Amino acid sequence: MNRRILLIILTAAVVVVAIFSLAIYGFGVNNKITATFNDIFPFLPAALVNGRVVFLDEVDDRLWLHEQAVMHQSLIMSATGNQQQILEALIRQEIISDLLEKRNIGILSAELEEYYTHLKSNFTGDVGKEIVEVFHISEERFKVLIVRPDLQEKILKLEINSQASGDKGYERARKIKTLLNEGMSFVEAARFYSEDESSKYNGGDLGFFTRTEVNPWLKRAFDLTASSTSDVIVSPDGYHILMVTNKDEAGEEKIQLQHIFIRGPDFEEYLERQQKSYRIYTFVK
Repeated sequence: MNRRILLIILTAAVVVVAIFSLAIYGFGVNNKITATFNDIFPFLPAALVNGRVVFLDEVDDRLWLHEQAVMHQSLIMSATGNQQQILEALIRQEIISDLLEKRNIGILSAELEEYYTHLKSNFTGDVGKEIVEVFHISEERFKVLIVRPDLQEKILKLEINSQASGDKGYERARKIKTLLNEGMSFVEAARFYSEDESSKYNGGDLGFFTRTEVNPWLKRAFDLTASSTSDVIVSPDGYHILMVTNKDEAGEEKIQLQHIFIRGPDFEEYLERQQKSYRIYTFVK
């Protein structure tokens, strides 16, 4: 009798799993009921990327965060994306993680914290409180889900730019630095050569920054003396030549910064080439 009851229960469970799997994978159903099912069975795959699994509940969790961002008009994270777009973003994230692992590049907790602190400086108010109230997750969880993948992509971009010694952009930046050394004014060089459309017509002026506010990869600007220029600095975005025009060391140290910016290699083109070598299988519509 007990065996029969157990068999009935197991059969019913298999049928339920089969029905929900058909709804999710066969018909692309995505609602509160299927989301609850995913919470109960979090091992269901949404995609495979060279054997690395993107789980369906990861997609649903990220989708829920985006929906909360839309509902509360939060600026902390991007508020766009449907299920398919989020799945594509998670696949991209897995590829970037794998490429970093192949290069033996990891992220230290101190690096993540520094980057998160920099991001928070771009917002007013209590970011940690907003994360808890809007997304109902801790700051630590937010760092894992949102901040860490963003930092991983930037670190890979930095790696690609750093190795592009023969890149046209890098060579162009070096030539501009030579012109500055030969006497060309920084303002003139910025207006004529910089590819930062938002600052070039102001002579590359970016305004005042504290150490927290400045782009983490440009912090060596604080080592410059007033009116001196840096060598070519590589960042995830490309190549920079910096000049500090003013230093305010009263209270929290601030610098007024100008830059000449040249774009690095096309990262999307690089990633597209890399993606062709990956075996990617998606299981949801």
